[in-house]
Amino acid sequence: PPMLRTRFAFAVSPLLLGALEELQRGAPNAKLVLGGFSQGAMLATDTALRLETAPAALGIFSGTL
Repeated sequence: PPMLRTRFAFAVSPLLLGALEELQRGAPNAKLVLGGFSQGAMLATDTALRLETAPAALGIFSGTL
């Protein structure tokens, strides 16, 4: 159901954001590329917009925000 997917995205987003920021701190010169399909594309886009350092690339397929 759509409502369950929305709650899942809100629950996962902070966890993903924290993990990616920690990854960027550990490897500051590494190029981070985010991507996803459908709901994953929306989550990747939301995360990319919230990161302190922008990813090198963002690939989204069949997603909208």
